[in-house]
Amino acid sequence: MAPDALQSVDAGKKRPSRKKDGKVFEFVVDTSATPHGDSRTVVRRQAARSGARLRKTRGAKTGTPSKDEELSSAQEEHKTESGTLECDLPSMLRPLAAGTVKQPSFSAYEATRVIYNFDITALESFINVDLPIIGYNLIIQDCLQHSGALLRNGDSSSFLAHLPARYGSSPFLDDAVHCVAARAAQMLGRSKASTSPSLLYGKALRSLNRGIQAGSWADVYCATRLFVLYELISDMHEKQSSMFEAQKWQNFFEVAACRAPGRDARFWWKLFGSVCFMPGIVKDARRLFCSPTLGSFEYMSENLTILLRVEKLLQTLLLIHQEYKQSSDSQTQLSLYDLPSSSAVESPDRIRLRQFLQFPVMFLSRLRASLSLSEDDRGASEEEAQRTAAQTLHAEKVARSADPDMAWHYAQRNNLPYSIIRTREEWLPISERGQNWEELKIYLAERWLKWDNSWHDTVLVKEMGDGKSEEGNLGPII
Repeated sequence: MAPDALQSVDAGKKRPSRKKDGKVFEFVVDTSATPHGDSRTVVRRQAARSGARLRKTRGAKTGTPSKDEELSSAQEEHKTESGTLECDLPSMLRPLAAGTVKQPSFSAYEATRVIYNFDITALESFINVDLPIIGYNLIIQDCLQHSGALLRNGDSSSFLAHLPARYGSSPFLDDAVHCVAARAAQMLGRSKASTSPSLLYGKALRSLNRGIQAGSWADVYCATRLFVLYELISDMHEKQSSMFEAQKWQNFFEVAACRAPGRDARFWWKLFGSVCFMPGIVKDARRLFCSPTLGSFEYMSENLTILLRVEKLLQTLLLIHQEYKQSSDSQTQLSLYDLPSSSAVESPDRIRLRQFLQFPVMFLSRLRASLSLSEDDRGASEEEAQRTAAQTLHAEKVARSADPDMAWHYAQRNNLPYSIIRTREEWLPISERGQNWEELKIYLAERWLKWDNSWHDTVLVKEMGDGKSEEGNLGPII
């Protein structure tokens, strides 16, 4: 639009002059624009630039900085302060500027996945950590109200499935994702990041402390649960006792069991508190099996100590299961070993209870078969492991045809029952070798280590997406 087109028809009347205040608007002649083109957009942009130049000119005369200059100055100050942060972290993983609001980004999550060579959602099947109902509802509500994340239809209650959609919404949640992904990749032997998981963990803890003060409760909840997952993975990777063995944690689990809504949720806490003693037992057993040169008396003493711990934990799990059956509202006692019914959909809590009972029982039974001094006890323990593994796989098969949601939860298991059934012949007492205790203990130790290492390798391969189903390699399991 040309300025001549805006001249007044009545030349005798003069319009008020605004030149004394400086040029406020510069007209733009856009000869290349079509009648329906972008000329209006060009004019608006030119007007905005003219206004900005005018504010700078007035600020120079009065000595008062403009808003643009104030913003630029504030950004420079923040850049100076940010220089004290961890220099060895990738630039994209450093904390955000104060006051910056990030938006969730799937592309940013994909970049993080490439950096650490691990997809954190794979831990849904590696270690199934699910949210209680209140926490799950909190995340769903926050996603719908703020981030607008699209949740998968029929998705699980595992909070890990929602992290890609929430990535980028909170710096402390991103930091928690980084430390868990780094630790998991290290555990799988696929780590590519130069920063150690421990350093990332410390950074994430400091970031969470700031996030708690900000009040983003859904993300705080997710980050806290990620830290619990980090500790669990670290215990497995470093073959250490679980931190949840501490009495203060056991007291917490007891209180949580009393306050949990519903029978299944209540017994979930009881089983979880008991299963937390497994990592310490496995750690001590592996250390013993890797020390065949210990003196006979010292080896025997340590062997009996671990065996007593295994039997005590097995007895505790069976007592909890018996209490669970007796707490049923109906006259019929519902066992966690019963097959799923096609006429009634089981709750996710009950399905998790099945796995929390069956997997530890079959694993501990096989461990007892390696520690027992009597051939009969070793044979009975192995038969218990075989029976529990077969029941677990049969229940999973029935669940697939009964309900898709049940099938999803059963799919989160690892290859433990397949591994136990596949190696049955090697673990029969008739296959044992050794003329005396010294030879027998070496054979039992080597057999355990060979199987345990093979089973873990199978799990890791499957979690990296290269594993194939074991079901086709087995005969009838029931």
